[in-house]
Amino acid sequence: MSYPESLAGRCTRAYPVYEQATKRLFFLKDSWRAESLNPESQIIELLNECKVPHVPRFVCGGDLPDSTTITDIYVPLPPAQAASRPSELSSTSTPAFAERLRLIRQFQSPPPPPRRTADWKCGQSWPRITRRFHHRMVTEDIGEPLSASPRSFIMTKAVSQAFTGHHLAWEKCEVIHRDVSGQNVLIVGDGGILNDWDLAKFKWQLMDGRHHERTGTWQFMSSHLLLNKRKVHTIQDDMESFFYVMLYHCIRYLSHNMTDQAEEILNHIFDYSFHLTGSTLGGSHKEYLISQLGSRPPFEGFELSNNEPLNIWIEKAFEIFNEWLKNVDPPELKRLGRSEPQNLSELRLFDHQYMSQLFTTALSKVEEWPKDDKAVDHLPKKPHRVSSVTGISVGSGTRSTGSSGSGSKKRALSLDKDNKEGEEAGELSSTKRSKNRKTVGVSKTYKGSRSYHSSLTGEEA
Repeated sequence: MSYPESLAGRCTRAYPVYEQATKRLFFLKDSWRAESLNPESQIIELLNECKVPHVPRFVCGGDLPDSTTITDIYVPLPPAQAASRPSELSSTSTPAFAERLRLIRQFQSPPPPPRRTADWKCGQSWPRITRRFHHRMVTEDIGEPLSASPRSFIMTKAVSQAFTGHHLAWEKCEVIHRDVSGQNVLIVGDGGILNDWDLAKFKWQLMDGRHHERTGTWQFMSSHLLLNKRKVHTIQDDMESFFYVMLYHCIRYLSHNMTDQAEEILNHIFDYSFHLTGSTLGGSHKEYLISQLGSRPPFEGFELSNNEPLNIWIEKAFEIFNEWLKNVDPPELKRLGRSEPQNLSELRLFDHQYMSQLFTTALSKVEEWPKDDKAVDHLPKKPHRVSSVTGISVGSGTRSTGSSGSGSKKRALSLDKDNKEGEEAGELSSTKRSKNRKTVGVSKTYKGSRSYHSSLTGEEA
């Protein structure tokens, strides 16, 4: 989530709300969506219509009418670029696919107002300014962060179910999340959901060639996205993010043999970055960790206490990501300036299946999991160290962006001189419920952490 009091960006605010008519709690999210991004309400509604499990349950929402920024009309347009359309995916002729394609075509922003021609307004040299739409959405689920997990089993089950939601969103709707992080996986009941689909895109949008964006939450982004800002986001990047969600929370919150070094490990793996020619890059420590299967300092010898299922899960996960990274971008091809892998379909990370099985196998060993290993934060109690462990408590439920941010730097705004941040916007329309729905905020503004989104065209999001 972006910082709600910022004058730029998506300015996300989120509240639990109470409906007087039904005496029920819901969750309201208010933000300013960048034009290049899909309305989150429509993404969630589509996932629900396709019966994708373990995602938020849509109630109502959309872009607010007559609530669109206009600053962008005072700057020159960038050169026109060709783009493919979703209809190009229509080679699959099944009725289910045709229905999904019909729904995808609905994701169109309204045409912009006439542009101003006077150069003196902003000047020809002014960077491109993003058009934004005020967006509101209500969902049914108010979850708790992974850091509030009563057991490592519940934490793992929540991440596993969120992974299933990610899997089926891609399989049924060709939608990729692009911001898998510790704050976007929430515990709901004894399971979990994958939340915050505001950066999600369709497969056809990733292939349209207009511009590529680096999106995600810094600590959980894949090594290759951090190392290469021009890389196209893939499902493997998101799957690697799920691995980091698990690894991060194991190191920070569970009992293990290196708790006194937890802060050092987290800083080394998840917060590392460097600046090069005006850009902020990272990921090399993650890549090295995976290439060595976690057998080098500072992670060398790491072992969870009395938790064999999760220790095995981490070991197997290292293996499949090591296999993928070696074949997708091996060192010998890097030196030749090539990165074309061979036989990707034979690799275990080619799709979601193998990693899903890892979760299933670990969770099936119910009796081998610790009975009482409630999450305990191993980081020093320094407020500036944590940038996103905040939330709103409502009864027994807490809506939070989670528990990322081991270091003092949370990469949320654009970190590249030539890039800008990017995200969502819209309206609370009564698309599914009555226009007379009444919602009353029961808590003050939620200030969550922001996601990293840098557009390589210089577009601010």
